[in-house]
Amino acid sequence: MRDMKTIIGSRIDTSIDTGSLLVPINSLSHYIQRFSDPGLYHAHGLKEYQLSKSSSLARVAHKGRYFALTSHHQSKLADYDYDELVVTNRERSRYYSGHRAVFPIEVGENEYSFDCLVYEFTDLVRSGRIPSDVWYQIPEESRGYSTPKPIIICTVGYPSYRNHIDYESSSYPIGPNAVWGFEKEPRIVGRLSFSPISPIDFEPSGMSGSPVFAVRMEGTLLKLFLAGILTEASRTAFNFLPLNRIIPALNSIA
Repeated sequence: MRDMKTIIGSRIDTSIDTGSLLVPINSLSHYIQRFSDPGLYHAHGLKEYQLSKSSSLARVAHKGRYFALTSHHQSKLADYDYDELVVTNRERSRYYSGHRAVFPIEVGENEYSFDCLVYEFTDLVRSGRIPSDVWYQIPEESRGYSTPKPIIICTVGYPSYRNHIDYESSSYPIGPNAVWGFEKEPRIVGRLSFSPISPIDFEPSGMSGSPVFAVRMEGTLLKLFLAGILTEASRTAFNFLPLNRIIPALNSIA
């Protein structure tokens, strides 16, 4: 029995409290993946090419409502309409558009200072067309205005180099990338930043909009929290819009 207690204790010590269950640290990126999706858009006017891909997105639940978050600059630079974003129900192989798009609410030095678009999918989740367990539930304690000091940071997104639509074969192979890193001093006003633990061998273009999660120590327990969404990334620095700037946008939606 003593050995059994030791084994259980060891597993707890190497697991992350996600708020709903304990996840082994070596499975954490797989767990995070459920809250990340490619940024897919309806391609109007091209019947044979019904979808186009730009950036990634994060799925979050806040106060009983369900939202997809993505970066403003990716949508704007690709000239997508705000109502064209779709999310996937992979179990049914169906794509769904949200019923509301919310424009950036902050005014800064340029149009990308906030760099976040919010799309609401509450009606689709409540009707059962999209499962509710693929949206990260922002806990009550995360709705304040301070970001805990992270031990380690992870983002999972869909870089363009391996996530592109093959129009000739009418297929779209999906492959996410996970990047782990440590907090670093940001060089962009209004952002937080982390650097990869080891050099990455790919261009992270297309990962903007990915959810950025971090792990903090609370007492003797490791806890997961949503830190923000990725906005600008290079091979050496991943900058993200912190959650404490996103929460007011979600709260402002009537």
